[in-house]
Amino acid sequence: MGDTFTDALQIVLSWEGGYGDDFRDPGGATNFGITFKTLSDWRKKPITKQDVIDLRMDEASEIYKALYWGPAYCDKLPDALAIAVFDCSVNQGVDRAKKLLQAALGVPQDGKFGPQTFAAINRNDEEHLLKEFMAKRAMHYSSLKNLLTFGYGWFQRLFDVYGKALTRTKFIESRLKTY
Repeated sequence: MGDTFTDALQIVLSWEGGYGDDFRDPGGATNFGITFKTLSDWRKKPITKQDVIDLRMDEASEIYKALYWGPAYCDKLPDALAIAVFDCSVNQGVDRAKKLLQAALGVPQDGKFGPQTFAAINRNDEEHLLKEFMAKRAMHYSSLKNLLTFGYGWFQRLFDVYGKALTRTKFIESRLKTY
């Protein structure tokens, strides 16, 4: 296993893929999961679809670390939870990821991670918290109007991310070492 960000990025990229421009997707032109708007905001200048097509993996990785991993406090979370929260940040938005985690923790959902949120993370069993967080993600997906268009893929992604994140829990890691 590598570092958690690199592992989480590989999981996200397995779902985000390369270039796409699906008219049904509100993100529009996207490469490595980075939307046209995100790339334009990152570069602080207008861009073209060709700029999205030409996006390099090293820049995409920088964007993911700066705009998703960092703002979602993934570096301060247990590995399994960091993977799931990062994926949620990319696919459902950083603010939503933080609020869904807070909902799973049973603390106020203000999107701000302070002492109360971190104390609740430390009090909870990592495996249980991961399950609760993924259930909250599923409930949010179920409320979206484009569920019929994208829902099957979203739920496949949830199960995949859950399974891969679960292998990073302390309980599972300790059991794997015994075999």
